[in-house]
Amino acid sequence: MSARNIRAYQARRLLAPPVRAGRNAYYGEAHVHRLQEIQALQREGYNLAAIANILGVKEHAADSDQLIVNAAEADQVRTIFDLYLQERSLLRCVELLNGRVWRTKAWTTKESRRREAAGGRTPVCASCSLTRSI
Repeated sequence: MSARNIRAYQARRLLAPPVRAGRNAYYGEAHVHRLQEIQALQREGYNLAAIANILGVKEHAADSDQLIVNAAEADQVRTIFDLYLQERSLLRCVELLNGRVWRTKAWTTKESRRREAAGGRTPVCASCSLTRSI
């Protein structure tokens, strides 16, 4: 794997930064394991954005270089991917996922206002004909 790829993964927060000693960077077993996970997912056809979701990568802490993983979100994404692999039908997956009580993602705007999905139970695919009435 090239140094360029490793830097790209770090820029996307898929890989934590190495331990530095002067101009040298040291990667440990956790780095190697994460790189193996990324390569395995790429072999399965996932792009880096999907891999970030599968691995539960979230923004890094403001006062640290450590990655923050949203475990609940990562579990939901894995469940969605597993469900698709089982059902082999996007419409069937949407139908099944709409039966679950999951909130859609919350975010903070540039103006520092917190936004969340309206209501408690939001359909996975609001424009899809398979949505349920709330």
